[in-house]
Amino acid sequence: MAKNIIARDFSLENPNDENFDIYIDSNIGDFHISDNSNQEHSDSLFRAFKGEYRIKPTLGIGIQRNLNGTTNRIKIEREVREGMLLDNFDVEDVKIIFDTDGLNISTNANRKK
Repeated sequence: MAKNIIARDFSLENPNDENFDIYIDSNIGDFHISDNSNQEHSDSLFRAFKGEYRIKPTLGIGIQRNLNGTTNRIKIEREVREGMLLDNFDVEDVKIIFDTDGLNISTNANRKK
């Protein structure tokens, strides 16, 4: 059984911002390190398109493309699962719900060592 790990990385200033600005803590005058950046990693993975990560060009889900195009729940679920596996997540469950608010994606995944 794979051991789950918690990634530590730079925090983003605003995780919902598309600029991905790194948060600088004014109290210490340096980058802020998050104790659990798995959520930020998965958020950026959902936004990135394949080819945007130079070190791993096959990484990226590009969820916006699915929102603007014609697609179905099974295709999105497969892309989410494959993208998260490529980013070293152990994916237990992916739920895709289309409702009046748009697309809602819920994942149960932990980063593997």
